[in-house]
Order: sequence, then C-alpha cells, then structure tokens
Amino acid sequence: MDKFHKEKTFTSELINLIPHRSPMVWVDEVLSFGPDGGECLVRLKQTNLYFSNGRLRPSSLVEFIAQSQIFIGLCRGQKEGFNLETFQKLFLLSIADANFKNPDNFPEIEKDMYLIIKVGLVRIFGSMQLFSGSVWTSEGNLLGTSSIKAFAEN
Repeated sequence: MDKFHKEKTFTSELINLIPHRSPMVWVDEVLSFGPDGGECLVRLKQTNLYFSNGRLRPSSLVEFIAQSQIFIGLCRGQKEGFNLETFQKLFLLSIADANFKNPDNFPEIEKDMYLIIKVGLVRIFGSMQLFSGSVWTSEGNLLGTSSIKAFAEN
C-alpha cells in the first residue's frame, strides 16, 4: 500500500458501516489516507447542526476530527481488504489538548466554503484509539486542534 493513498471517497459510500445517520454525519469526503492518518473535507451548510445562531461552534470541531478518523479508518480497512463490519457503538472517551480559535474570530461562512480536517493516528489499544487532529478553513487558516480517545465496537 502507498504511504498516503489519495482517492476521493464520499462518506455516503461508507454510511452503512457506522451508527450515525443524517443529520449527524458531518464529514462529506475522505480526501486521502494512510497507515497513520489522512485528510477529510466538510462542505459547510448553514442549516447543519454544527452551527448555533449562524456561527460554527468550537465543540463541532471535535466531532469533525472524530468523524474524520472513523471514515479514514474505514477507507484504510477497505484498501487493505478487511471484511468491514458495521460498528454498533462509537464513543468519544476523552478530549485533551483542545485548542480552538475564539468563535468570534471564526470566518463568516460563505457559499461553497469548506473545511479540511487532518487527523493522525497516535496509538491503538484494542477497541480504543488515540488520535489527534486539526481543522483548517479552505483559505488555510487553522481553527483548532485536539487529541481524542475513542472507543469503537462492532
């Protein structure tokens, strides 16, 4: 396998493998993935639940990072030929080192704006994963970073 596989995958192709359903699936595409992480894309829509009063919530950035890790892991599993089973449970166990830009400094959301979410796998402990991530605007501005520990059960 290539160190970093670049092949756009729409998350709608993987949705049957996770317990999330619309409107709670916020990541639109996996842009690239490899053994240690990858990148995803979120097309921002003012009507989605990651907004409050027309502003992107900092807490939503944590969910973007967590969902990106899930979808990147699924793409990696498919590429490596694993027989993927549907996850029955997906939980965030802890959030550490969260550093988010002040929401008042978040950019105004305009038509066709998107975010890039970069995640890196730190360690796997059985059904738990420790990973870190960052959320970037389409213009290259960092909105926030966080380390997350998550649990997944088939």
